[in-house]
Amino acid sequence: MRLSIDPGLNFCGVTVYTTTNNVFKVLHTVLIKNNRKLTEEEKLLESKYDLRTVKVLNIVETLKQLITD
Repeated sequence: MRLSIDPGLNFCGVTVYTTTNNVFKVLHTVLIKNNRKLTEEEKLLESKYDLRTVKVLNIVETLKQLITD
């Protein structure tokens, strides 16, 4: 299993795939959208840190969920 990431803070694309004999099989894809309204929890984090931190944490949490599922 392999993980491919198209990085970006506002839009981050993630694909989980396998390859066998040069044939790609996509198992899961995710588009992480960070150009949206923040939740109340995220607003608190933004006031303590900054918007960039909130976006990076969202990407990290989504990747954790993707990997552990």
